Amino acid sequence: MAIVNPAPVVVNGVSYPFLSFSLSISTYSTPEGMKVNLFAELRPYRDTEQGPEILRLPAELEASLGIPVRFLFPDAQGAAMGGDLKVARVLSGFEKAAQEYVNAVAGAE
Repeated sequence: MAIVNPAPVVVNGVSYPFLSFSLSISTYSTPEGMKVNLFAELRPYRDTEQGPEILRLPAELEASLGIPVRFLFPDAQGAAMGGDLKVARVLSGFEKAAQEYVNAVAGAE
């Protein structure tokens, strides 16, 4: 999945204007109800004639550049319900897309 980076990473004069997107969402039950874990990683890349080139650098250099961008919400639903609007938008977007897919596969559309 390609996401346009509003602040492209530039290394040695080469711009990496996109972000690859890796996402993991899992749910689990607790006595209080269902919980949602969300983990995402965004890594800069660019398109080349040979295909996508993902930016891979030594760990210390990546850390100094702040890449890859990783975020983990061990209780994403709780964060969203607690007022974190960014997390709420991410979760509601995925939930909506998943529901549309389920409806399409089930023939409910």
